Amino acid sequence: MTSATLAVNFHWQGAANLEEIVLKPSRTTLSLSPQQRKAAKQSWAESGGHENKALWRYESLCLTGGTVLIHASSTTYHAHHYKQTHPTDINFPHPIPIGVTALQITEDGYALAGVQEFPYPAGPRLTLVGSGFMEQERDGTSVKSALTHECLEETKYSCQLDPAETAKVMAVITGTIGALITAIAIYVPVPLTSREVTIGSNEHRELVLIPTNKFNDILNGEDFGAIRPSCFLLGAIEAYTRQNISD
Repeated sequence: MTSATLAVNFHWQGAANLEEIVLKPSRTTLSLSPQQRKAAKQSWAESGGHENKALWRYESLCLTGGTVLIHASSTTYHAHHYKQTHPTDINFPHPIPIGVTALQITEDGYALAGVQEFPYPAGPRLTLVGSGFMEQERDGTSVKSALTHECLEETKYSCQLDPAETAKVMAVITGTIGALITAIAIYVPVPLTSREVTIGSNEHRELVLIPTNKFNDILNGEDFGAIRPSCFLLGAIEAYTRQNISD
């Protein structure tokens, strides 16, 4: 049993084009009382948050005609933020927002990760560069839009490139630790060496290059010291190692 087995639930694994992952707007099963909505809004305001973006919530997944169909309803960022910062409030349901997480691998065999700060009590985590929520207004239901935006926002490449051009979806996973998030894990081959990429935004405080030949060590619990790898970093690496995605 690997670290990823404990950290995430795999809803689907395979090798799919971005267009084969389809979000279908559906009725929500999330029920928040007026008091819970007020608490989430107040917590968000106290944290300094302003714009409360509409996100997609994971409801279920099924396979149909070669398509991975994700039933998704509406949720908000402040609901997720509240659950993230109040993990002991067991009466507040998990909003389970949907995001993308990109396993960007350079020509010389390094995955792009970075140290990212999360609200207390989570603290710093090692996360994949090119990860974030699917925003309804920005992305609609397009996985390609979300992936492109997150990669170009968080990564500075030495030349202009399209991260979605040769991307392959590896898995749909939900983390089991903290506030639940569902991530679409995507392999992104980067046609550059590790010396030709760097951090593109303040999402991460530093770039961490992970050699692909160390993936199994990471899955078997290699220690990163005080910085723990995120559920989705582990899940994406697990999906990559289970399949011959790069060929």
